[in-house]
Amino acid sequence: MHHPSLVKIATYDDPVFAHLARNKLEAENLQSFLDGEHHVAMDWMIANAVGGIKLLVAAKDRDRAIRILEEPAGLDECGSVGTESNQDGEACCPNCNSGNTFPERLRRKWIFLSLLLLGTPLPFISRRRICEDCGNKWNAG
Repeated sequence: MHHPSLVKIATYDDPVFAHLARNKLEAENLQSFLDGEHHVAMDWMIANAVGGIKLLVAAKDRDRAIRILEEPAGLDECGSVGTESNQDGEACCPNCNSGNTFPERLRRKWIFLSLLLLGTPLPFISRRRICEDCGNKWNAG
């Protein structure tokens, strides 16, 4: 499938990632092609032998395509305002809509106290989350 005016801008071992990159380029109206995708999809063990899946674009579009692939996604992890979870299923901050959140950690004193009084650590389940970007704390439903 190698056409003289096409140049390789990236290689992939996984057909899914190759198609995601191709879709990103085509969303920017830039025509691209995958070479070797079927070989790798049929037998992933030969991916290295065939040079992986090659993402090809017209030579004149090379620089633009590389810039597009290097750009971060247009939306943040949580998408538009009002989204409750990001792509990983983690809760989004209701204050700033960031996907950079984590569950609040249990305080050691409560775990130690339950161990001392009851002989076993109680599973204190904290449903609170903290946003690392703005510091907001909230109860995650």
